[in-house]
Amino acid sequence: RDWSSDVCSSDLNFFAACYSFKVFGQSPAASAIGATLFTFGLPVSAQMGHAQLHYRFGLALAITYFYLFLTRHDWRAFLLSCLWLVWQFFCSIYMGFFASLFVGSLAAFFLLQQLCEKNLKTSRRGSLPLAEFLRRWRALGYIKRVQFWILLLLALSALVLLFFPYLEVTKLYRFTRTWIEVSAMTPRLLRYLIADH
Repeated sequence: RDWSSDVCSSDLNFFAACYSFKVFGQSPAASAIGATLFTFGLPVSAQMGHAQLHYRFGLALAITYFYLFLTRHDWRAFLLSCLWLVWQFFCSIYMGFFASLFVGSLAAFFLLQQLCEKNLKTSRRGSLPLAEFLRRWRALGYIKRVQFWILLLLALSALVLLFFPYLEVTKLYRFTRTWIEVSAMTPRLLRYLIADH
């Protein structure tokens, strides 16, 4: 077993999580504690035999930058989130898939919260943040928008290239799973309390 890859993945996971907590305004001590739990928590240590779950640093950075995009309407943060998400897919398709589900649910809950605030008139802003997103998009300038689209298309192209062999194998061997099989493998809260090892 190659322990150097475990150490490298742990370092990357720790520093990415520590950076994410600092971006969210946590103190250095709180950032270190949060990064330690992210890197060495019991659910993580139970998966040490699964190499595909070691590199999770892209997960922390993709979620952090996507949250910054939602709260600060920063398109650069959205692009960085997409790039880290694609990177996470290349490190581990499993973690990339679950990170994309989390990012999608984060966006859905954010929009739901904005709608509820607008309907209950508890929001300080007069309209939904869509207008602010559009205003920030127009403020980028033509060159920055073209660069944004080029980088986003390159990231999506890399993702398509990653999934192409999997799609070919699926078509060739007719691999499919029923919903019962898939739902049996999805993470559940009770699974974190099971001590298999």
